Amino acid sequence: MTEAPIRWEEVTVGDFGEVVGGGTPSRANPSYWNGLVPWTTPAEITALAEKHIRDTREKLTPEGLAASAAQLLPVGSLVVTTRATLGKVAIASVALTTNQGFKNIIPNDRTDSLFAYYRVEALRSEMERLASGTTFLEISKADFCRIRTRRPPFTEQVRIAAVLDTADESIAATETMMTKLMRLRTGLLQDLLTRGLDENGEVRDPVTHPEQFTDSEIGIVPKDWHVRPLSYFISSAEYGISTSLSSEGTLPVLRMNNLAGGEASLADLKYATLEVPEALLLQDGDVLFNRTNSFEHVGRTGIWRGQIQRATFASYLVRLNPVPTRLTSEFLNLVLNSREVQRRMRRFATPAVQQVNISPSSLQRMHIAVPERIEEQEQIAARALSMRDSVVSHTRELHKLRSLRAGLMSDLLQGRVRVPEDLKSEALA
Repeated sequence: MTEAPIRWEEVTVGDFGEVVGGGTPSRANPSYWNGLVPWTTPAEITALAEKHIRDTREKLTPEGLAASAAQLLPVGSLVVTTRATLGKVAIASVALTTNQGFKNIIPNDRTDSLFAYYRVEALRSEMERLASGTTFLEISKADFCRIRTRRPPFTEQVRIAAVLDTADESIAATETMMTKLMRLRTGLLQDLLTRGLDENGEVRDPVTHPEQFTDSEIGIVPKDWHVRPLSYFISSAEYGISTSLSSEGTLPVLRMNNLAGGEASLADLKYATLEVPEALLLQDGDVLFNRTNSFEHVGRTGIWRGQIQRATFASYLVRLNPVPTRLTSEFLNLVLNSREVQRRMRRFATPAVQQVNISPSSLQRMHIAVPERIEEQEQIAARALSMRDSVVSHTRELHKLRSLRAGLMSDLLQGRVRVPEDLKSEALA
């Protein structure tokens, strides 16, 4: 360990408080179960979305608690998974007990619960190093208790925990906003792709204006929309290059895993080892369709936005070229990524060796609904892109906050950065 700040103790995890295990009463005895004593498992803690555990799915009776090795933990105790999944931590907001997959800490009067939560969470890699087992990894109580760490004075623990807790609150608020935005975007896209926009730029309403809609072979659509096979809107479909790929080179090649969320990504690029015809270089606005993969991934579609000057695409991707007077690339991309169209296109999937395949000719037999007016297509795409940009912005903010949290944890828990004594909790926001 690096040099500790003055007044920071070098301690073990066992010095944080009393370390106790858990237990499971016999499932064969119904009188042990469905009582009032909260009882948790590692799977429940792993799935927890916050640092506090406030309730449990299963509960013991007092008889069940007495018949097992489990011990009732007071509020403020730390439950720490130490079997299979190692190092997941939660703070008990109610008195509870656990199964045997835990080493639990009842903090003493020299240890702040919230500080201990962050300190123990940061020791996960050390737990994994000390763990053993053939079926699943587990760390013994002895090894868990002797993990060495540092503990500042109690008042400094509280200040450190307050800073990190504020960072977690910011992350949680951003995650909540992202969830809402994604839900709103999903609903808006559904409306835009089934109702469209009227002359005033408002989403049409089939309830108040049923005269603006008509029945079609794919359901109710606006009257002035085309419902035709995709082939009507597509001038050509081109396969990508078929050549060996390398981790290094000058010409990036997009593959299936470079398509996500309707966009083309530059993550984990591979490169062509041979010359590629100019006609197969990607152009801004190209829509790429994944024709071969597992049933889950076949049909994945994304749009290329000219992120780099020169790139091409692999042979199991197909470039769909729309007729410009009938269909925009942006609207095509939206349609092919919609939940309903994704579901319908998989009807054309045919089995191959360990994969399924959707041929471009089969795909183009699928009917889609498209606004007759190019202006409406562009308006719909602009709305969708605006929502996408908002989600992207919040995603970047979330990544920034998570990176900040990681840096704060490292600096504050090692004492490289100190929290001023006069820092108020509201100043951390």
